[in-house]
Amino acid sequence: MTDRAGLRKHFGEYLEKLGAKHKNLVVLDSDLSNGLNTLLFAKNHPERHFSVPEAERAMLSMATGMTIRKKSPWVCARAGNLLGRALDILRNGVVSPNLNLKIILSDVGLGNLEHGACRTSTEDLAILRSLPNLKIFTPADQHELRAMMEFMTTDFGPTVMRIPAQCHEDIFDGNYIFNPGTPVIVRRGEQICLFSHGNMLQQTLQAASELMSKGLSAQVVNLPTPAPLDEEKLAEICTGFDLLLSVEDHSLQGGLGTILAELLQKKSLPARLVKLGLTAPVESGKYQEVLEKHGIGTKNIYETVREKWLQS
Repeated sequence: MTDRAGLRKHFGEYLEKLGAKHKNLVVLDSDLSNGLNTLLFAKNHPERHFSVPEAERAMLSMATGMTIRKKSPWVCARAGNLLGRALDILRNGVVSPNLNLKIILSDVGLGNLEHGACRTSTEDLAILRSLPNLKIFTPADQHELRAMMEFMTTDFGPTVMRIPAQCHEDIFDGNYIFNPGTPVIVRRGEQICLFSHGNMLQQTLQAASELMSKGLSAQVVNLPTPAPLDEEKLAEICTGFDLLLSVEDHSLQGGLGTILAELLQKKSLPARLVKLGLTAPVESGKYQEVLEKHGIGTKNIYETVREKWLQS
């Protein structure tokens, strides 16, 4: 089934339902009532919704105070704005004391290019991975999104959920079970293993289908939680392949490719790793055209895998 609504719309709808169920859940958003569809929550739970336009430092500070009053704050902000303006509050006031605060980051990766390159964030994962105590989730479709949100309502501690803007296709179904840290094999294959998450998982699956039509069997693995990470399970998956390839709409520094490279070194695994991601600043434009320009569109993934496989 194809879903065209986008994850941000689904986020707002399910947030309202969680708000009806969990009376201590409060929402703070930085001018994102439309962008993340928190208008639904504000309409039905107005006493628990706080709009703090373009004031991310103040918003995070407010949320830390709410945790002391036994509330469960969900803070909604654009990734570039929050990490650029409030990183010190996030580091010293949220993750270091291990507060029970949930942060929803919009405009991660290349998901909002048509509204300007300044609306993208292609370095957020590298920054977030360096912070202690922090869980990091990246859903790839509405079913994974809802499973993550349900988990977040009962789990204690600081969590960031990165919501991509371009996830429209349903990859999973309503029976999807979310296990933090566990890699998810979405498509099984025997010759090459491709890793991705969020926006890029659909592109990677399409490339795997193209490879299969040409006689190459590619496995596709979703890494929805860069932190925490089940390293033993991930190492077990990597062990069966000579060629690994990571695909992400994030800088090659500090993202999924770096996670895999660190694992291969730590576990002394012999597999060859090829990293596809961003190596240059991005510009405004149509999403698919920018993907292709930076070498991470479906055709680019297919061609890179074919080339590297023939060289091996």
